[in-house]
Amino acid sequence: MQLENRAELEHFCSLLTEQDYPNLYTAFMKNAVAKRFEPGEVIVFQEEILQRLGYLSAGEAEIHLTSFEGDTIIAERFPPGSLLNAPRYIDGKGSPADVIAVKPCTVLFLPYRMLRSDSILDAETLRLAAHTTAVLYRLTEKVYRAAMLLPLKERIIHRLFLLKDENNSVDITAEKLASYLGVSKYKIHRSLNELEKESRIVNTYGSVTLVE
Repeated sequence: MQLENRAELEHFCSLLTEQDYPNLYTAFMKNAVAKRFEPGEVIVFQEEILQRLGYLSAGEAEIHLTSFEGDTIIAERFPPGSLLNAPRYIDGKGSPADVIAVKPCTVLFLPYRMLRSDSILDAETLRLAAHTTAVLYRLTEKVYRAAMLLPLKERIIHRLFLLKDENNSVDITAEKLASYLGVSKYKIHRSLNELEKESRIVNTYGSVTLVE
């Protein structure tokens, strides 16, 4: 499941290609408005109705879902190449989540009115939005399946695998990991200690390394 999820996320951030969407790709590269976001800055607010399509050209952003009671869970982390606000091009609904920069981000924006004014651009954008929505559904399905079927320690390993760098390390606190998994940080602390005793991770303050 870990490899499958990572492959799905890598697929998501490589959807917009010059080969598959030549006109839309060119529009992003030549006509888009670039905006920079610092870590912690909100790129898209939950329920916000934007009239533009976004392309994360640099940096990383987290997807935060907040309940009516104010509880927040981090659903995913988007790498460069991810598309923002694509499903709205189809259904016109507001964003289902906050999109928050975790590293300095550059986002390229194209207004919907420009995309819809050109029949070729409109067709490519609709096709890309549908593809993006399908991939997001698959990602959500896998996150839900992991949450429902896996024990907490395996969910932790699963999430760390998705977030790890080339050195198998993740810069993350127990509190942030708890937000990803929707449990208390105390349960995370206990599980991390158990995983370290089992020699599956090396846990230091603010960083976790997976042991192969």
